[in-house]
Amino acid sequence: MTVGSVRSDLSVVVERDPAGGPASAGPPPPRRARGILPEVQALRALAVTLVILYHLWPGTVRAGYVGVDVFFVISGFLITGQIVRDLEQGSFGLGRFYLRRARRLLPASMLVLLVVSVATVAVVPTTLWADTARQVVGSAFYVQNWVLSEQRIDYLTPDLVPTAVQHFWSLSVEEQFYLACPLLLLTTFRAGGGRRAAWRRPALIALMAAVTLGSLGYGVLTTASDPRSAYFLTSTRAWEFACGGVLVLVLRRTDRLRGQRIVASWTGLAMIVASALVLGPGTPFPGWAALLPVGGTLLVIAAGLVDSPRSPAALVRLRQVQLVGDLSYAMYLWHWPLLVVWPYVFGPRVGVLDRLAVLAATLLLSWVSKVTVEDRFRYGHRTGAGAGAGAGA
Repeated sequence: MTVGSVRSDLSVVVERDPAGGPASAGPPPPRRARGILPEVQALRALAVTLVILYHLWPGTVRAGYVGVDVFFVISGFLITGQIVRDLEQGSFGLGRFYLRRARRLLPASMLVLLVVSVATVAVVPTTLWADTARQVVGSAFYVQNWVLSEQRIDYLTPDLVPTAVQHFWSLSVEEQFYLACPLLLLTTFRAGGGRRAAWRRPALIALMAAVTLGSLGYGVLTTASDPRSAYFLTSTRAWEFACGGVLVLVLRRTDRLRGQRIVASWTGLAMIVASALVLGPGTPFPGWAALLPVGGTLLVIAAGLVDSPRSPAALVRLRQVQLVGDLSYAMYLWHWPLLVVWPYVFGPRVGVLDRLAVLAATLLLSWVSKVTVEDRFRYGHRTGAGAGAGAGA
């Protein structure tokens, strides 16, 4: 994204639905004409790739779970920017916001939960039914992270057989953010005197900064004292969303800093990849360690896309990269249930061919569900290319 003069314009850095709804951590249509950010699409692609590699081939990326942190920052950046822009334009409606979130997220997630429920009864041992049912209900109501925390699940070094919906913990954290964020921003905006108040933007920045510092501090302490719970709790993750919110409120970009932006882009990408390779099961997480992927994501978004052979622009714009970003929400939803259920159908030994088959099935189901379910509910009759082929998380 190139901006000709120094500015802080939410209309430049925020993505919108064709129907006017807010975007989110999943993939929207990759078209700059509607304000879509290709670098954010690329971040989504990187994030879901890290997560899937971590689950399918754990030895390749020791900490691919940091892809979830990338998604959290993206959500905070996009959703905060959209809400604040609508507030400043006088067009924000709380009910409309929640309705669009529901239309965006529920159809695909409910489909996956239904398929998991049927598959569990069909092929999973009855000894796992009760735990799976409990977690399916927790996932349906987006409190799966609390369920896992209460069960003392250790995500990094699991000591129990995982259910096919364990990955819904991150979607639960996101949904809780979607519930709380507009309420906090709306309350602060009104307390600041509405659209004409000179200090409304500083008040919003102060709010998001306070959430960032408070949640980060709590996360560091809780990671040290109770790492199992710290991994799943909303209170230890809220700062990752809030960081994105602070960024969208303070971001100013100029063409005079093209060189610095190129360096920032590469540095940010390197930080994300390094965190996935260097961190591991023995790293207390989130805690201080989460600053590495979160900081890298912030750098990439802040730098934007610079048209230069020295920048990552050519890599970012690859059709394959944009397509994976497009499918990232669906890929995240489908890959884990397939991996968990696969051994019950084809045998306990999951070899290379099995993992490749899971990956292929993930891509196929992701594309089919996006076109037939996500886009249909999100855009009505404007599905597929006519709707822009988008999906958010």
